[in-house]
Order: sequence, then C-alpha cells, then structure tokens
Amino acid sequence: MIGIAFIALAAYLLIQSTWVLAAGFHAPHSPTGIAWTAITAVVVFTAGPAPARP
Repeated sequence: MIGIAFIALAAYLLIQSTWVLAAGFHAPHSPTGIAWTAITAVVVFTAGPAPARP
C-alpha cells in the first residue's frame, strides 16, 4: 500500500509540475518561504559535516 501511495504521489507531482511549467505560472515571493529556506540551509550546512569531525 505504501508503494502504491508513492507511485500515486509521483504521478501527481509529474502531472502537476508539467501543467505549471506549460502554463508559465510563477508563484509570488513569500517571506515565510524565504525564511524557511534560509533556516533549513543553515541547519543542513551546520549539522551535515558534524559526523565527519573526529
């Protein structure tokens, strides 16, 4: 059932992304989205190398 759900999600994302690209839709800038991306980048770049340290 999980595999079927992932295949359905992949199909939905493929169709939705193709539709958006074909329509030329551009999402407006979102301060919340920009902040979330910045916070995520800081966490990933900070926590990522941690296991490699002796």
